[in-house]
Order: sequence, then C-alpha cells, then structure tokens
Amino acid sequence: MGPLWLLTLLPGVIGQTLISVLKEHDDTLGTLNFYIAKSRSLTTLLSTANNFTFLAPSNEAFDEWLINKGSTPLSADEIDATLAYHLLHGGFPTVAFTTNPHFVPTNLTDLRFANVTTGQTVELQLAENGARFVSGNKSVSTVKLPDIVCTGGIIHIVNSLLRIPPGLVTLLTQSNLNSFIGGYLDAASQPLVRPVVDSPNNTIFAPNTAVALSTFKNRTKNASQQELGAVFNYHVVPNFLGYSTTLQDGMVLKTDEGSDLYITVQGNDTFVNSAKIVTSDCLVSNGVLHTIDG
Repeated sequence: MGPLWLLTLLPGVIGQTLISVLKEHDDTLGTLNFYIAKSRSLTTLLSTANNFTFLAPSNEAFDEWLINKGSTPLSADEIDATLAYHLLHGGFPTVAFTTNPHFVPTNLTDLRFANVTTGQTVELQLAENGARFVSGNKSVSTVKLPDIVCTGGIIHIVNSLLRIPPGLVTLLTQSNLNSFIGGYLDAASQPLVRPVVDSPNNTIFAPNTAVALSTFKNRTKNASQQELGAVFNYHVVPNFLGYSTTLQDGMVLKTDEGSDLYITVQGNDTFVNSAKIVTSDCLVSNGVLHTIDG
C-alpha cells in the first residue's frame, strides 16, 4: 500500500509526529502517554517509526488490561513488548479493510515474547461492527477513533489492548488440547516438543474433535519415544507461516517429520490431506496453529 492515502486524510496534521499527536489526545490516551514517557526504548521506537499503523489503546483499554492482570506483576519489558505489538508495519486506514483477513507483521521481535522472524502478526478484518484487530487467544480489539494521520503513518485509537500470542504449550492447554500435547510434557518426552517450541515460523495442525483426539490417542498409546516424536512432528510445518490466507488449493507442505501435506480448498472449507480445518489462525508466539478434525 503506497503513501498517497496520507494526503487525503486530515492533511493539516501531516507535519505532526506520532508522539505529538498522541499527546494532543491526552484526555483519551493519558495512560499510554505515561508509559511512553517512562520508556526510552518505546520513545525511540515511536519517534523513528515510518510507514506504520499504530493502534493506540485508550485509557479504558488500559484499565481493563490492568484489572485482568490482577496481582500479576507487570514488568517494564512486558509493557514495552505489548506496545511494540501495537505498531504495525505499513499504513492501513479503515477504508482499506475488507471482510477477508489480512495478517500484518508488527514491531514485536523481542524473543522473550515472540519468535516470528518478520515480527509477530496481528489479524486485520472488516466485521459487521467495523474494523477489528484479532490478536492472541482470538482477542478482538475494535476502533474507538479511526484514521488519525501523523508524519509517516496513521493512528487508530482502540478500545482494548492486543494480547501477545502465547507460547504453543500455553495455547494448547488453554484450548483444552491437552490430549494432543499432554503425552509430550513429562520430563522424558520434553525433548520431543522443545525444538518446535523454540524454533521460529511454525505452522501447527492440531487435532481437536472427539474423533480426531481418539485417533491421536490410539496412535500414540503404545508408541516409543521416536514414534511419539514422529507423530507430533507430522503435525508441524517448519519455516512456514501458513495463515488461512496463505493456504492455497493445490499447495504441498513438508512436515517436520518429512511427509507431504496436501492442501485442498473447497468453497469456504480448507482441508489438510483429508482433515478439515475447524478453527483457523490461532496465533502463537512462534507462528500459527489451526485445529483440524482428523
């Protein structure tokens, strides 16, 4: 997307920096401005950004976020990483959103929080109630005040903070996929999972129906360590970020185990070999996970 749209939206503020525009909305963004002022790294990141979209959380968004955190200590590193996740590469005014999802890389590259080479992604989509952003745990943020233009980019004030996508094991546990991952989490089996957990840019296809999980349990019930590893790695495609918009009919993917997976698209359904994708685009710290029925 080129920069020409910048000339059509609020041309009077083209010369104002991102940080100065945020300060002009201090009544709505006071908490955000407080955290930016406290962080040298955030100030530098936002001062030098160019060709960006910044999702600025409102005061109410921070209030909700802090309540949800409860007594969990909130570190400066977590705040910095969270707000870096709100700085998207490229300019995306709301008029550019469509009903088809678009997965956009962000400035979250801190390996303590994400392991996606191009920067952890966020999903952009036009829904019935307008533009929305989908992040970790399928959390949805909507736009409170759109299309505020500043030098080098655009700002949308949003009603909730994006959630940094969790690690693979955390997501599988939260999603009640323990039957898929559980057999690998004891001390003896840990090496089978660790390479996938630690490596960047993975696509995981995880069984998540009663029949699929029963089949998976039967296949792994009396399996050796090597066989367990092979079964798990058969569900992982390394070095490939296979978001739903990337999976195309006729595509052939190579798994970590070495087998080929064949992608078939029929109408609104996508199949991996004969298994249908049930839930797509669950973001994880090092890639994306889809649940399947086989």
